[in-house]
Amino acid sequence: MSNRSRVNDGRFSECGSYYAFGQLQDFACITHGPYESCFDTIGERTTSNVFDLVRTFTHFPTVTCPNEFVGYPLQYHPGPDDPRGAWPAYNLASKNNAAWEILAKTNPSVPDVNVLSYLGELKDIPGTFQDWGQSLLRDVARGFISWRWAVRPLVSDLAKLIKFQNTVNRRMMMLLALRDGRTLRKRCSLVRDTSTNQTFVQVHGIRFTLKAWRRVVMRTESWGTAEWKLKSDSKIPQLGFVPLEGLAHSSATGINSYGALQAAWELTPYSWLVDWFSNVGTCLNACNNALGLEWGRISLMRTSTSVSTYVPDGTPPPQYQLSGWYVEEMTRKERYPVFPAIPFPLPTLPLLTGKQMSILGALAVLKAVKAPGIR
Repeated sequence: MSNRSRVNDGRFSECGSYYAFGQLQDFACITHGPYESCFDTIGERTTSNVFDLVRTFTHFPTVTCPNEFVGYPLQYHPGPDDPRGAWPAYNLASKNNAAWEILAKTNPSVPDVNVLSYLGELKDIPGTFQDWGQSLLRDVARGFISWRWAVRPLVSDLAKLIKFQNTVNRRMMMLLALRDGRTLRKRCSLVRDTSTNQTFVQVHGIRFTLKAWRRVVMRTESWGTAEWKLKSDSKIPQLGFVPLEGLAHSSATGINSYGALQAAWELTPYSWLVDWFSNVGTCLNACNNALGLEWGRISLMRTSTSVSTYVPDGTPPPQYQLSGWYVEEMTRKERYPVFPAIPFPLPTLPLLTGKQMSILGALAVLKAVKAPGIR
């Protein structure tokens, strides 16, 4: 197995001239078109391997005017923004945390619905709906908390319970595949994000002035895969159909020692807030080994794009003819082999999302209205 690097460069140069009073004042060139570079691995691949593909496409306009410009490039041509400006390359800590998250989300031992946790939360639901408060602000806050932590999880868990037989059937097929010695490769979604930036730029200033709004939209999506297979000392290959079906039921519902541990953590007050920073829940799911499995070949993938659009602020005088308009695009596809180098997910200080900020805001309102003098 060896590394290789390839380049497919379809760019071309385009040159033009600027004249004043019949004399050549400037001669300029631009390079644009498609460009692609790829770094990957060839040969027999028994382990996960690095992959990095960068694909860009650019077109920069030129201007032509009798006795003044002959295919002269507009002065502003920065090229596409690299998405890594918004989402940098993964470092050791981020790869470690990604590996733990992938293991937690793909682990076949993690139950589809933790019945123990569900029953523990069920007793708190009636109290969540009563005592709606003393003011509109408190009502709204309690309503949001009730929806976020009572109604929505309840509906989700009920839907899963209704589909329980389908869940058990999927579990059964998975256990049969494991019993036959097959390796499961499971995939999970990690991050989807968008970044937008807009600037006002001058794209040309010789003989005429042309300005534009440059808007850059960058998007990223990351996901992970991991392989799971039975340990060499597993008893599952000796199980018959009936015991295997019982194992499918217990693993789907979390009625085992691992499920009890997970339920105990989820029922701990404010454990969800601790998880935002400490990843305890991720660690519990990743370490759940109710089925006696071992993992391998964890891969982290990410696709990021950057697209620039230019909205002109005005138009050049009619004698100046432009050869089209700006096109700036970049796509970056990455794959990293990752593994939990550190035996736990590292604590993080997350950039809280809008949903998380809403939850904290609603809790703050509920606490504030209890203070003396606040209604």
